[in-house]
Amino acid sequence: MNEPCRQPGLETFLRDDQTGVSRCEAVPALAEPVEDQGWMDFRDQCRRQMQRPLDQRIRYGFCRMYKPVLDDARWRAFDTLPAYREWCAAHLPGYLGFQPAKP
Repeated sequence: MNEPCRQPGLETFLRDDQTGVSRCEAVPALAEPVEDQGWMDFRDQCRRQMQRPLDQRIRYGFCRMYKPVLDDARWRAFDTLPAYREWCAAHLPGYLGFQPAKP
């Protein structure tokens, strides 16, 4: 069973080998992971964005794109969910993701 040794300045553990003798052995410390420059740039960009006022962050935080057929009318109403699903399958392009799932 491994138990920690109490030796200041060393990362050590108490080890039972096959003979039953326990001893302290130094465990090499893991090197600090080097952060990729891309992640550092991303974190800097996030810090800069957090300095913007909230209304600007909300305005620029969403990507608005035109969705054919869906955006052509102000609103639509359907009596039942199956009627809505039939309309989606018949009128909307497949890449929008409103098609019925295939089994």
